[in-house]
Amino acid sequence: MLWLRLMVKYMRSFGPWAGLRIALATRKGPLSQVELPGIRHPMVLRKGTSDLRVFHQVFLFGEYEVPYPREVRHVVDAGANIGMFAVRMKQRFPHAKVVCIEPDPENLSVLRANVAPYADVAVEPVGLWCREVKLKLSDKYGMGKWGMTVEEDPVNGTIPASSIPAIMARQGWSHIDVLKIDIETSERAVFSEGYQEWLPKVRMIVVELHDSMLPGCAQAFFSAIGACWPSYKYSVSGENTIVRNLSDQLG
Repeated sequence: MLWLRLMVKYMRSFGPWAGLRIALATRKGPLSQVELPGIRHPMVLRKGTSDLRVFHQVFLFGEYEVPYPREVRHVVDAGANIGMFAVRMKQRFPHAKVVCIEPDPENLSVLRANVAPYADVAVEPVGLWCREVKLKLSDKYGMGKWGMTVEEDPVNGTIPASSIPAIMARQGWSHIDVLKIDIETSERAVFSEGYQEWLPKVRMIVVELHDSMLPGCAQAFFSAIGACWPSYKYSVSGENTIVRNLSDQLG
């Protein structure tokens, strides 16, 4: 029944024939190559994982179809998973440079396959954090490949952490136009310290806050926003909180 409802949604979103083709493609496996109207290259989804739900969030239910700045040149996709948001950004802003942050090795292999055809997309196999430390990776909340978490573990951690300033320095960026964050509770650490250095240099944030998993995520985020952005606009799209910096400091 659920699949039939999704098929109807596909057909309404992409047209009857294209929608039917896409619906059938998503049922094949173990690796499905999905082609969408308007997307230049097919995308890989793993059968039996959360990949299809991520695909639905981005392309079927449009949770990232929000008002972006008129000119987008620099995008950070933190918690890039398998690259669906990055692909959508390259479709919408072909000349933008995108940095994908993803700590999970299995997600990384699919992410690299999905963004490989696009110019100016960098993949960093790190976890986003407030400082440079070692992290441990786990499915702490039993959510599968779209819910992998990282925690500090200086002794046994195998995943390198990276801060926003370090990412900007490696890219030679003075600002970020769109910062998308879906990092499964790590946002509490990212917005708890060191944000004063980089947050004024960000135009827009699209973030999924995970207070249901770890209390304090939203408080850390909005405290940091209030401290660094004199004026901002706030809205919600699906699971995402969208905050636009209205100050003129970035031009």
